[in-house]
Amino acid sequence: MFGFFREPMQNPVFPQPHPGAEVREAEAASKWKFLIFNDFLLGDAILLLIETAIFLIQKIYMDLVMWYL
Repeated sequence: MFGFFREPMQNPVFPQPHPGAEVREAEAASKWKFLIFNDFLLGDAILLLIETAIFLIQKIYMDLVMWYL
């Protein structure tokens, strides 16, 4: 009757992580955050890719417009 309130069973297919896994995941996430947000070269490369994509889309669009006129 009160089975809803009992502790959940250990899932054999997806076992619970090791108790120290959260600390390791947090350290790894902070390292990646440091690498992504503090690396100016990576930021410049991403901006350059975005600007290039926008330029190419505009150029293709204008070529299509001029072709139809």
